[in-house]
Amino acid sequence: MAGKKEHTGKTLLMIACMILIGAAATVRTPAHAALSAWEDHSMEVMFIALLFLIAGGVIAYLMMNIRMRRRVERKLRNSELNYRTVADFTYDWEYWVGSDGTLRYTSPSCERVTGYRREEFLADPGLRERIVVPEDREIWDAHRREKPEGYDLRFIEFRIRRKDGEVRWIEHTCVPVRDDAGGFMGYRASNRDITDRKAAQDHLDMYREHLERLVRERTAELEAEIDSRRQKEEELDLYRRDLERLVRERTAELEDEITRRKSAQDALAVSEANLRRAQDVAVIGGWNLDLKSGELTWTDGVYRIFGLPPGTRLDYESFLASVHPDDLEYVNKSWSDALKGAPYDIEHRIVVNGAVKWVREKAEVEFDDNGVPLKGSGIVQDITRRKQAQEQQYILRQQLAQVSRVATAGELTAALAHEINQPLAAILANAQAALHILDGKAPDLAELHEILDDIINDNKRAREVISRVRSLLRKEPSKPEEVDINSVIHDAIRLMKQGSDFTGVSVRTELADGLEPVMADRIQVGQVVINLFANAFEAVSELSEPPRNIVVTTRMDVEGEVIVSVEDTGKGIDEGSLRRIFEPFYTTKETGLGLGLSISRSIIEAHGGRLSAFRNPDRGSTFSFSLPAKNKADVV
Repeated sequence: MAGKKEHTGKTLLMIACMILIGAAATVRTPAHAALSAWEDHSMEVMFIALLFLIAGGVIAYLMMNIRMRRRVERKLRNSELNYRTVADFTYDWEYWVGSDGTLRYTSPSCERVTGYRREEFLADPGLRERIVVPEDREIWDAHRREKPEGYDLRFIEFRIRRKDGEVRWIEHTCVPVRDDAGGFMGYRASNRDITDRKAAQDHLDMYREHLERLVRERTAELEAEIDSRRQKEEELDLYRRDLERLVRERTAELEDEITRRKSAQDALAVSEANLRRAQDVAVIGGWNLDLKSGELTWTDGVYRIFGLPPGTRLDYESFLASVHPDDLEYVNKSWSDALKGAPYDIEHRIVVNGAVKWVREKAEVEFDDNGVPLKGSGIVQDITRRKQAQEQQYILRQQLAQVSRVATAGELTAALAHEINQPLAAILANAQAALHILDGKAPDLAELHEILDDIINDNKRAREVISRVRSLLRKEPSKPEEVDINSVIHDAIRLMKQGSDFTGVSVRTELADGLEPVMADRIQVGQVVINLFANAFEAVSELSEPPRNIVVTTRMDVEGEVIVSVEDTGKGIDEGSLRRIFEPFYTTKETGLGLGLSISRSIIEAHGGRLSAFRNPDRGSTFSFSLPAKNKADVV
């Protein structure tokens, strides 16, 4: 705008000069004027006056234009001076680009931001573009291509490469500069180094992603745990309904056991209700430990779990003070291992106001590039009610196993009574014979000795039968010990043969020599063998013609487990029953409870093994279970 006004002024000045020159050329001398006619003289005077009037107007306009231009230039110089005075002392890099694209001013802080002195920028107009990294050049070029009429203020971010080679992030703020008439005079720009802010933002984004991942993982774990508990609740509800029906149908011999079992069910139902309420208000909290300062911070949820007022100052030692003394070494070692890179996911007890609680802790440790731990963060969950529910389930399984043993003994009672009567009758007959010999004049002592030996042997035989039944009925806590599985099988077969008629049934054993012992409760494992053997015997007894065979085998597999199999040649199990055979209260017998195989599987799984069933290729079925050998159990 200023250039256009300057051109117009020059044109007007030239016109005024030409008018003055023309006027001077037409003016005559006084001597010549005296000789001219009056009319010619008057016309010339009027023309000359008009020319001087026009020239005076032009000169007045030019003078006014020059004064206005000087005032604008003086105001611009004052504005630029003020801008430089402020910009010279700013922390950010400021510069001014003229309307023709030349760099008119740059602040000294350009050297702090870019490493280049302002003399270098003023001497090299292309330096501002070359320091922009190639990856961000398009951002810079697009900004430069924008017309000043298109915006009043613009913000962009890009990276530059300093003189020393370091790459820094720049926040560029640009505003067009205009005069009072709105004419474009260039750009003023402010450049701020935001590298540290970018790094902090990246760190915050990474930490947010880390926390979101922890929340997702914990949410998945809680959902899986809720599904598992819901399934157990459904199974327990099934137990309750069917057992209530069975209590009404059971004989007087089992009424006491069923009454105790019903009480246990009621207690378990109360525990389940408490557990559901605990799920609704699951107590979970988070914590962070600064390993450099030792400062430990808890959320309010963790304070509630540990029974401490929120805001209590904490460190790792004060946390250990709440850990149960019996778990202190385990917790401390687990955390020490986590500081070396091991996973930290443990369950332990704490003491809160004299009461014992169970908690689960899961955490991750952050390391620097040299593997030095910096800080730890994790979550704490109160699992006390879950532990109590697990204990109630264990008690219920023990009671169910006792009920099954009593039922098995009841089924064998009549036959066992007959088996005991045989040695008792022999003892009576031998005693009467001995009395008869003693009544004689010359008793045969050798014969009396043989009779007494027979009495002793018959007594041992009766006592052995009674001992086996007592072992089956004994209600004691599970006592794992080294057990020879072949010996358990021999005892079980001997007991079954004493209590059942095996006429027409072939029982064969193929027991591996040198089997390693298993760590198990001998009575409970014997109960499983008796149950499988009794089922096999019933299966082959239903056949009207041979073969009626039962084969019991033992072996050691490559994984260090002892395998026991009971195979029969009965009619077998159909596919539908095979899928449900281990469900509680499912039975294919008219008088069966449907508990034997379900309890047997619970016993085997509690010992770390597996129980399975399948149809034989030709006929019959095979039931097989595995137990870890002692050496493998010790490792686990």
